[in-house]
Amino acid sequence: MFNFTNGYVVIVLLFGIIKLEVLRLLVFNLAIADFFTGLFLVMLAIVDASTLGELNVHAITMLTSNGFKLAGFLGVLSSELSVYTDSVYTLAVITM
Repeated sequence: MFNFTNGYVVIVLLFGIIKLEVLRLLVFNLAIADFFTGLFLVMLAIVDASTLGELNVHAITMLTSNGFKLAGFLGVLSSELSVYTDSVYTLAVITM
């Protein structure tokens, strides 16, 4: 549900009649960051469900896999994008 809602925000902002202004662009960036967070959490949930009770057996292969590296990248990207967007949004609101 979380990713569908953010996807809806992205679709409305991209294809809607409303012109992308600065604040709407920042909301778009936040929706993208939240979408990446959702992907990160879904990936972790899938791995957790597939290794239920057997994490010690699969730990080394899981930590060195490309999927785990992608999940880590998405987690860091989403958090950095959120912090950057929140900072720019705050500066934009203060200066208006």
